[in-house]
Amino acid sequence: MRLCRITIIRTQLGNNYKARVTIMQIDYKFNDKAIQDSIKRLQQLGADMTPITRGIAAVLASESEAAFQKEADPTTGRKWQPLTPKYAAKLAAKGLTGKMLNISKQLMQLSSISV
Repeated sequence: MRLCRITIIRTQLGNNYKARVTIMQIDYKFNDKAIQDSIKRLQQLGADMTPITRGIAAVLASESEAAFQKEADPTTGRKWQPLTPKYAAKLAAKGLTGKMLNISKQLMQLSSISV
């Protein structure tokens, strides 16, 4: 079982202080034993692992990007909770009416990088 963690931290500046605030943390676990076993067999055969690892990374990055586009859990397909009306109105007042968690694309990029 493998644990992956994505943590988004923002630094806030106050009058006389600097604080790091965790905005969001996502933990997910998955069983990769079959994949690891297959990779070990290929390594024992002396295979070039570059195409395989790049292919795996591409699939995982694609799944992550699809989750953001669908605004849903990539495993269950369950939609994310909607924004509260108050928060949605606050974003709309700033002209931010697009998909959730895509204001700066920062979270999506971090998700793709961690794969």
